[in-house]
Amino acid sequence: MRNLRILQIFSRYLQPGGEERFAELFAATLSPPHRVENYFGSTEALRGAGAADALSMPFRAWHNARVERELRALHAREKFDLWVIQNTLPGLSPAVYHTAFSLGVPVVHYLHNFRLACTNGFFLNHGTSCERCLHGNFWPAFQTACWRNSRLISGFMGLLLRRVRHLGTFQNVRAWVALNQQQKAKHVEMGIPPSRIHVVPHFFESSHSPPPPNPSGDILFLGRLSPEKGLGILLRAWAGVQPGNRKLLIAGRGPEERSLRALAATLGLKGVEFLGYQPRESHPALWARSLFTVVPWLVRPSLTPPM
Repeated sequence: MRNLRILQIFSRYLQPGGEERFAELFAATLSPPHRVENYFGSTEALRGAGAADALSMPFRAWHNARVERELRALHAREKFDLWVIQNTLPGLSPAVYHTAFSLGVPVVHYLHNFRLACTNGFFLNHGTSCERCLHGNFWPAFQTACWRNSRLISGFMGLLLRRVRHLGTFQNVRAWVALNQQQKAKHVEMGIPPSRIHVVPHFFESSHSPPPPNPSGDILFLGRLSPEKGLGILLRAWAGVQPGNRKLLIAGRGPEERSLRALAATLGLKGVEFLGYQPRESHPALWARSLFTVVPWLVRPSLTPPM
């Protein structure tokens, strides 16, 4: 196979997470022999800094004209063989799809969550399983304010997702990449042709040997503090154990940080430490001081883990 010129497109979230790290690894893994160029945006850049930016933000989220101009100019100069989309919403807007399809460039799209059929991306509605918007009617999202507890934000995201569908995205993307068979099945229910969805599980990145067991160590959660992680359940479980001298270490940032700190205070929890964002170079030390790591697994009736 000849070497390819690839444009990777990713809109960063307000807090860094696994998708951002995956985008970095994707480019590093393919280069060389292929040449990967990144086009990154962010929710923070969409927000801007002044009143004018705040007023124009909904229009730029609907169709970011600057993004379209930059992508057209970049593609005209580099003549990419394909675009690989990791995430476009809300920072880069559906303008990415509009531009790709009008240029006729092949698109490969990674599926990191369920955002194409759920305004918050996780089929969660205030802590309970919900798939009412699966087939493209996002009125329930507006009714229940399931994203950021806001009817306005949930409703507007629903409109953006309707626009993504009206652009023919499900049919015009050349290939979709799901992380597992369950995720593929759910996107087939959404309306994506099954023959275009390929399952490629995430790989494990290990740059060093695992730390030795620490029988007297603490309990560690390391990740983004967001609703789908179930950290409220973890804190309530911690209230029911006798940890002795052990601590519960919560490392990371995210939209749930303030409410989780408040919950820990309300429950009067002892030995809970919120460590904030921890750079990758500090992770080995965290693992070395831990007895085990808590890893969330979101189980829904329609998406049960394989036996």
